[in-house]
Amino acid sequence: MKMAAQESLQATKTEPIGLQSPASTEKPQNSSVNTMPLE
Repeated sequence: MKMAAQESLQATKTEPIGLQSPASTEKPQNSSVNTMPLE
């Protein structure tokens, strides 16, 4: 589970979308990462 979250974070940061809208990409990313360990 931790690996998947870390990989997703790296993939999102490496993607060009992250550079275009880091706030928009960070918001959903944080929600997903917070829901993963919580569940």
